[in-house]
Amino acid sequence: MSTQIEKVVARKIFNSRGEETIEVDIETKSGFGRAAAPAGASKGFAEVAYYPKGGIDVAIKIVEKSIEPKLVGLEANQQEEIDSLLHEIDGTKDFKRIGGNTAYAISLCAAKATSDSYNELLY
Repeated sequence: MSTQIEKVVARKIFNSRGEETIEVDIETKSGFGRAAAPAGASKGFAEVAYYPKGGIDVAIKIVEKSIEPKLVGLEANQQEEIDSLLHEIDGTKDFKRIGGNTAYAISLCAAKATSDSYNELLY
């Protein structure tokens, strides 16, 4: 079973309150994962930036142009490597460039793709 990432797709969806958020798919050689970022109603002063300047549409373009090319070929089961790569691509302490919700959705999606690749439950 291979967890090698073959494809990453991001799209805009709407949460239960009708607010926009991001959803990501990751396909591996042996599995598939999908995760959406929560779009919370409250925002604290110490929270990361949810999305880059320009919102979800900009975040989706960043996934397509900057994140997917660097994730394809990596192993989805290398969670720390993927999370570190997301921090590196962003380059800020609060995810201003790619958005915290973008990073969250990709990270969770990689974990789900890994569990599916191994035909195991995610827990």
